[in-house]
Amino acid sequence: MTKTDRNGNAINDFGVPTGPIDAEPAAAYHADGSFKDAASKEAILLDTLRRAGVELGEYDRSTAKHLAGFFDWQMMGTVASWIERARR
Repeated sequence: MTKTDRNGNAINDFGVPTGPIDAEPAAAYHADGSFKDAASKEAILLDTLRRAGVELGEYDRSTAKHLAGFFDWQMMGTVASWIERARR
């Protein structure tokens, strides 16, 4: 069975939408109920980039950390979704 967030977006185990997004990503919480903080968003973005085969340098990782601290989950989930869908 496909997992979905509360807005009906199909998501992977990290809450990243796996298909076209029609409503803002709403999986802002981990399965245990804890909020996806900046460190979690950074880890999800870096993992998504690595799985897509993107070789990362120090500045890349620094930029991912900055984005994770600046963007809310709706923005980060959308960006990670684009990368995930392009990978496939």
